[in-house]
Amino acid sequence: MFDICESSNALPHCSSKRPSPSNTNTRSFVGRYTPGGHLGRSASRIEHATIAIWQINDVRQKAKELGRDPASIATHLYHNININEDRQAALEESKKFLDIYYSTDYPMPFVEQWVAAGSPEECVEHLRVIERLGFDEVTVRITSWDQQAQLKRVMEEVLPHFA
Repeated sequence: MFDICESSNALPHCSSKRPSPSNTNTRSFVGRYTPGGHLGRSASRIEHATIAIWQINDVRQKAKELGRDPASIATHLYHNININEDRQAALEESKKFLDIYYSTDYPMPFVEQWVAAGSPEECVEHLRVIERLGFDEVTVRITSWDQQAQLKRVMEEVLPHFA
């Protein structure tokens, strides 16, 4: 269920005959044209889990209305991870990483929702919430400056908890 990568492009390239997701409602676009949907925000807290579930159900409903089998649409979530026994340090590093990466200033509550942060156990618990939502696939990006050490920890201390 979980993949690790630096970036994700879940929507395939579309032919020039199809509208792009930038000029139409994204969920309608996914329901009509693509094999799956990419939801770029975390679903780790209950209010965001509700939004993610609504988005998935909305895509499936739009697909059904357009004559597509909703089960044929894979769901994909893009999320972040930073393993550090000091959860606050992991969140602060992740905030700086994401702020620089996206040239913005994310509020800390947003970072707390979009990053599985803390000890391996805390990260597993955070990712379990996402797993229970039923996404077909989750991509986790490492939001630490020490990518190699984090990758090793993710592979050895977090991923073994997921089949």
